[in-house]
Amino acid sequence: MYSKQMWKKMTNFISRSNISYDDLLEKQNMHIAAASLFVHTALADKKFHRKEFNKIRGLVKDRFDYDDAFIDHLISHACRTNNEEMDIDKFIDVINRNLKPEQREDFLGMIWHIIIADGKIHPFEQHLANLLAARLKINSIKHERIKKSILESESISNDYITH
Repeated sequence: MYSKQMWKKMTNFISRSNISYDDLLEKQNMHIAAASLFVHTALADKKFHRKEFNKIRGLVKDRFDYDDAFIDHLISHACRTNNEEMDIDKFIDVINRNLKPEQREDFLGMIWHIIIADGKIHPFEQHLANLLAARLKINSIKHERIKKSILESESISNDYITH
């Protein structure tokens, strides 16, 4: 957990519109990379649904133990950067550097939770999930198991929600 001084400093930093990812410590960079990939996933179908926002909020809170105000700053910044041409390769590299293989599988599971939050799988979302799985070094069989597990945990039929 960050000290209050570090917390305030990081909250102020993340609120800047001209933030540079090279300015961040690796742990902070990891958190922003994760949040940015979550938002990028939510926006893959060109809409940011309230259920996706709430799912991202829950995932970031559970994973990084941040309070709501800080999460709002992370999501807000990730949304701002997503309006520009976003180079997700940097974010994926940060995830790969910081997570072990089983943690990357858990991360892909989080991605799937966000994808299905709005009740459907858009082809762009499926494409993004496939791209992320490959870049996270998760083979297609394991990826399909992760997807199936998440769909089952949410009691959603794969055939019903694929568009």
